[in-house]
Amino acid sequence: MQKNLPFRLSAWARAASSVLVLAGLPGAVLAQNELSNFTATGRGGVVNTFATEYQAIGINPANLGIATGAKVAFTLGEVGVGLTSRTASRTYFNKLLYDTDQRFLARDAGGIQERRDLAAAFTGEGAASLAADVTPFAISFYSPSFGGLALNTRYRMVGQMDLSKNAAQLLFMGNDADIIQNTPVTQLPLVSEALKGTRIQLQAVQEFNLAYGRTIVEGPEFTLYGGIGIKYLRGIGILDLTTDGGKLSAYGALSPVFDASYPTYIRQNPAFNFKSSDGASAAFPGVGSGTGLDVGVSAQVAKKLRLALSVVDIGTMTWKANLLEIRDQRLQQFGDFTDGSFYDGPTNYNLWKALKPFNISGDSVRSPLRYKVGGERKVKLPMKLRAGAGYVISDRLEVGFDYLLPFDSKVAGAFRSGLFGAGLDYKPLWWLKLSTGVNGGGGFGFGLPVGLSFSTKSYEAGFGTRSVLGLFGEKNPYISFATGFLRFKIGTPNNRQ
Repeated sequence: MQKNLPFRLSAWARAASSVLVLAGLPGAVLAQNELSNFTATGRGGVVNTFATEYQAIGINPANLGIATGAKVAFTLGEVGVGLTSRTASRTYFNKLLYDTDQRFLARDAGGIQERRDLAAAFTGEGAASLAADVTPFAISFYSPSFGGLALNTRYRMVGQMDLSKNAAQLLFMGNDADIIQNTPVTQLPLVSEALKGTRIQLQAVQEFNLAYGRTIVEGPEFTLYGGIGIKYLRGIGILDLTTDGGKLSAYGALSPVFDASYPTYIRQNPAFNFKSSDGASAAFPGVGSGTGLDVGVSAQVAKKLRLALSVVDIGTMTWKANLLEIRDQRLQQFGDFTDGSFYDGPTNYNLWKALKPFNISGDSVRSPLRYKVGGERKVKLPMKLRAGAGYVISDRLEVGFDYLLPFDSKVAGAFRSGLFGAGLDYKPLWWLKLSTGVNGGGGFGFGLPVGLSFSTKSYEAGFGTRSVLGLFGEKNPYISFATGFLRFKIGTPNNRQ
């Protein structure tokens, strides 16, 4: 990796690489909250009526008031990751993930067409979507008189990318992109017009959550629970580049974990609040902070039907450090055709290296974009409504349906559209639980989830995937997994179960 690679156009790719680093530290990253919950992942995200104890954090705090038979429950090191493309075939998807050293053909031997085909494969809505969620630690306590209290720390990340034809060609073809080849330099359009239809967003945060839930109304046939959760967030990174052809919104603030270093003239600008990793005690130095709120209610009817409704991620974040904006000036060539700095795209399928020329300045290849220093930016959290219904058919079988709706799909870290899931849990043996269902929406396509977990009265472990279909076939490739091996339960409260 080259050093002094400044701010990139599509920093989500660096974030995707960082998932592996983050997951092994332990920790990592803003996604659909249940992604690291392997039992919920195996049900296709159906969780609002299933989540209890610390699993209710970020989902529905009211469920903390439900008696589960354990006084204390805690977990260590749960992780979930999802990566998909709605436009690319599995062949291209695999090359960018696993065959990054494969070189393109020479320009005069078919290299231009090879890059053009790659750009076409990643043109359109849902060119790439990434979600990751790691919970290093979570714990909950329950008593009948007090209710349930839980806390955790977790890292969450969501990144989604829609690329226009011009954006994809600039990324993979450099100066061979049609817009540069067919337009005189003095007549190149503004960035907002050139990248019309492009939307690249990422948000990564660390959360510290505290949630409480208890019984509000209790009767023989109906019980109502309510809950509230508060959270403090450290911003690890945000990127938001959106243009409809008339207006460009483009800014970013990235922690040093993204390796987004900056030239001296940027760091010395009095308006630039530079944050480096030098002397930082945190594994991921923060470049922003904020607070959030979760609220929810849930109900149990005739001990069989369960209903749940919650609103989560109410609040804002302020990004103060390493903040840059892209100017809406005329698009530029990469380098100069006359001085040997001509750039015709990457030499291989390493996407991160393909982003190198989209820097601020200082490399041998001049960027086609122009940047300015930002002060600070306040943005909304990706607030969402969560609704769910579940039905207990027997001690062995439970079914449910969930729907998640973003309040504002344009906010960085929000899903493009609503997500739905229908799933079930089946226990063929008292210690074995099988999960499956269907899910879709949110930019991740249709999925057929599968989960497997092993449990005793005091221990649980398992894994799940949001789509086994996405692991095979050429269309809509989708890699998804969630796992955890250190869930524990201690004690039995004196409750009425």
